[in-house]
Amino acid sequence: MKDELEPLDPDGDWTSAAPGAAEPGRSVVQRPAVPRGFMGRHRGVAFGVLAPVVAGLVTWGALGHDRHPKRQATGPATLTPGVVGQRALTLVGDVAHHHDDVVVAQFAPALAQKLDALGVQAYWQRVMSAYGPMRRSGTPTVAGDADMGFEVHIPVDLTRGSVLVQIAYLSSGRITSLYFLPAQGPNPPSLTTAYVESRANTIVHDLASGAEGAVVSKLNPLYGVVVTARRLREGWGTFEAAYGTFVSAGPAAVSLFGPEVVDVPVHWAHATSTLVVEFDWNGEVAALALLRPDAPTTADYLNQLPPTASSAGVALTVCHGLVAGDYSSITERFDPVAAVATTQPQLHSFWEHVVAKLGALRTISPPAILADGPDEIIYEVDLTFARGHAHAQVGVDNNLHVEDVSVLPGPPTRTFGK
Repeated sequence: MKDELEPLDPDGDWTSAAPGAAEPGRSVVQRPAVPRGFMGRHRGVAFGVLAPVVAGLVTWGALGHDRHPKRQATGPATLTPGVVGQRALTLVGDVAHHHDDVVVAQFAPALAQKLDALGVQAYWQRVMSAYGPMRRSGTPTVAGDADMGFEVHIPVDLTRGSVLVQIAYLSSGRITSLYFLPAQGPNPPSLTTAYVESRANTIVHDLASGAEGAVVSKLNPLYGVVVTARRLREGWGTFEAAYGTFVSAGPAAVSLFGPEVVDVPVHWAHATSTLVVEFDWNGEVAALALLRPDAPTTADYLNQLPPTASSAGVALTVCHGLVAGDYSSITERFDPVAAVATTQPQLHSFWEHVVAKLGALRTISPPAILADGPDEIIYEVDLTFARGHAHAQVGVDNNLHVEDVSVLPGPPTRTFGK
């Protein structure tokens, strides 16, 4: 997906809770989440129009947020390759220095709808978690023209490796996508059909046989910071609980979008779903998505669900149900995966664990998009109480069923499961 086929995380990370496996303070339904799209043709963490994906920070000489004056967004200018290149360099600096509002002010409307200032900060933190503090940025490479728009690539060195920043500009100067991709290694493999299909088949075999650690070892650094063996194990177990024991898989087949993306049918006792495996240009796994059996027929690498007032309304209704203690109204909306992962008493317990000492509810914020994918949109809702904040993360599928519910302490984070 375009920022990541993150496991149905945006954080894009595969996080599902098997029955009874939830942790105190978190709601019990956490299936693979697609953090959140944001991936380009060679993806890592991306801020893109189709956004899971799916990242403080210490940058530019270890200066923190409070050390930098506020900047104003770039104004109108005649776009030339030189102007666009300089804008892109400045944008990277703004991301690094937490000038998140300045960054978002340059987004095209479709991207701004998916990615706000808090989301920019969260995704950059993910880059930092993978590679460490930023050291320097390189010379921009600019392609395109003022009529068709521009695409800019900027190499960025961090303390534990390098990334490639990819930014797309409309002819108006608005940004339609912002990706952070793993830098290409010196000897990348040839992504032949035989190579990627064999690797994808091996990943399914490892998941089915309980060798999640072997899968984790195949992830690229950007994806590896959000996916753990435990989460993979719980995600697979939740699907088995919902759809029956794993029976068989395959054969793997390269998707229509090229050899980076492979679809593997996964046959359970009572249904068939699809595991989508995405490879980066180094041959490492950039994302995994285990799609629901009733995912849209168009669910694939480039077709994220569009956000709608109805799906946002479901997320808001779930929050009102939590506040009112009407847990049955929430569980009635659960899809099969959610239904096997939680019960009404569990939902009640997790809600009370988080909010018991916060006092009276004051406000429920409008839902913000945390991540989107081909069969689910995850919303984040801020809940303000007399003595603090909690936030809910609610996944809503194409049928307006609830896929995920997490109740977490503190203000929103735009980070799945936190």
